[in-house]
Amino acid sequence: MASVTITVDSAQVRKMLEIAPERVRTRLNRVLNIVAVETQREMRIKAQVGVSGDLRQSIKQEVTGTTAIIGPTAKYAEAVENGSRPHWTSVKPDTSLYKWAEAKGISPYAVQRSIAYKGTKAHPFVAPTVTLMEPRIQRRFDTEIDKLTEELMNG
Repeated sequence: MASVTITVDSAQVRKMLEIAPERVRTRLNRVLNIVAVETQREMRIKAQVGVSGDLRQSIKQEVTGTTAIIGPTAKYAEAVENGSRPHWTSVKPDTSLYKWAEAKGISPYAVQRSIAYKGTKAHPFVAPTVTLMEPRIQRRFDTEIDKLTEELMNG
């Protein structure tokens, strides 16, 4: 009967396991930073420009440890993403709504009443970015893990 003999070089395995944690951590952190920046860029592209560009500029990315958080910080971002039910909103001269209405040549008070009566329509930019980026991010990590495994196996 035929047989197969497999021999594992335990010294090589030990050496690989000693260097693996730091190399894995370094590589995955680098990839996480790259995909965070790419996701931020895509989200900014998908966000409405508006008059001031404040919404786009409010999209930040922060990487802490093994977590990346990417999203807008503008107070009105959720209403842009999901739309809003009718509500009363401020039209003080320093608000984004006031600036937008003035730039469009519309009475800010008319916009205020319209929002109070109809709410606002959704203009999603976060959800479409997630849909677009998820497979890209997965492929990027899969590729890097494959490369790292190959490097570790070949010393």
